[in-house]
Amino acid sequence: HLETCNTIHALRGLCYRYGDPGGTDFGFTGDTAYHPPIARFLKDCPFIVHEAAHGLRQVENARESGHSSAEDAARIAKDAQAIDWAWFTSKKRM
Repeated sequence: HLETCNTIHALRGLCYRYGDPGGTDFGFTGDTAYHPPIARFLKDCPFIVHEAAHGLRQVENARESGHSSAEDAARIAKDAQAIDWAWFTSKKRM
């Protein structure tokens, strides 16, 4: 089954949690400002993929701009208690 929760972004964004019949869940979120409800939504999800527009750079106004960094992705994974996680950026420069 597929569940969604809202993210914080300039354009409407969603975070996805897909659960297969065997009980293994997968979480994905596109770029979003750090948003604790995402971690709660993905709680105990074994694997999370998180897009982060700012890449390795931490940005002062990330929340206001609706964008995240690799550090924000790591915080979400840690808060959600993911077993494994990955992040990527669509930017050419990090």
